[in-house]
Amino acid sequence: MTVTAKNQRKLALVLLAILGIFLLLVGGKENQKEPLSVSPNIEATQYKVSSTDPISDLENKLAETLSKIYGAGTVSVQITAKSTGRKEFAVDIQRTSRTSTEDNETVNQQTTELQEQFTIVQQNQNGAEQAIVVESLSPEITGVLIVASGAHSAVVQERLLHAAAVALQISTHQIIVVPGEEA
Repeated sequence: MTVTAKNQRKLALVLLAILGIFLLLVGGKENQKEPLSVSPNIEATQYKVSSTDPISDLENKLAETLSKIYGAGTVSVQITAKSTGRKEFAVDIQRTSRTSTEDNETVNQQTTELQEQFTIVQQNQNGAEQAIVVESLSPEITGVLIVASGAHSAVVQERLLHAAAVALQISTHQIIVVPGEEA
C-alpha cells in the first residue's frame, strides 16, 4: 500500500493535534500547583459560602413593605435578576509546611509537605454562632413585577412604583405595577 503525499499530510496533522492536546493536558496540571511556603503562618482572607435565596427574601420583604402603603391591598412581587448577589465570609487559613531530608549513600532526597486548613470565622450573637460577613453584594436586578389588589387606582400605582424604586435602588422604568384580583 502506498501512502500519497496528501495522506501523509493528513496523518501528520492528526498526530500533531493529538500531541498538542496531550501537551495541554499535561502542561495544564503543573501550572495549577501552588508554590510551597517554608514557614507556618496564619492569615485571614475571604471565602465564598452560599446562603439562602436572596431574591426570594427580597421579594417577600418588598411585598410586605408595599402592602403597608395606603390603598395597596394584597401585594405580590416578582423580581428578575441578572445575578443573585453573594456574601463573602471571613476565613482563617492555617498553613503548615514541613520539610524533611533523607540522605542515602547515592541519593539525597528532600520532601516538603504543605497542609492548609480553612475555618469560617464565627462570633457569638445572642447565643447563636454567626459567620462574620466581610462583604455582601446585592443582586443585580433587571426587572420587577408588582401585582396589587389596590392598583386599580393610578395614585396607588404611582406610590407602589416609586416606593419599589427607592427600596431596590433601581430606575422606575424597570418596574411595572398591575392591578390584581381583590382578596
